[in-house]
Amino acid sequence: MIEVNDKVISGVTRRVGDLTGWLGWKTLALSYNHAHILGYPMNLDSGVYMHQVAAQSAVTGGNNTWRYGSDMRGGSSGGPFVQNFSLPAAGQTPGLSPGWNQLISVVSYGPVDPNPKYQGASILDSRWTSMWSAACARRAGNCN
Repeated sequence: MIEVNDKVISGVTRRVGDLTGWLGWKTLALSYNHAHILGYPMNLDSGVYMHQVAAQSAVTGGNNTWRYGSDMRGGSSGGPFVQNFSLPAAGQTPGLSPGWNQLISVVSYGPVDPNPKYQGASILDSRWTSMWSAACARRAGNCN
């Protein structure tokens, strides 16, 4: 997690999310889910452009992790796994996992060998909630 100072733009104090948009987050939602994985992998376009993969959780990676199918490699670490990424179409429902544009994990690991096509991530659980609460408590307005 990073803490970013607010910036005054044309006399109005703005937070980075006011300009770029916000993602919500959801714990215990990585397994048996479908997500968009976003990153800037060096193996695709030399990391210049954002790449996205839409994938289903494939197998447990052990130790509180899951693996999703992905062609991204190094450089995509820390990129988000986003549940129900995008704006819903008129009449569209989120299926069995409600909540649009919610972070369910971040890229934690993947193989160096280019043949296996997966990326792994840790399940957001009570440790995530504790870390989030600590970051919010550091300064007034951090998590408004």
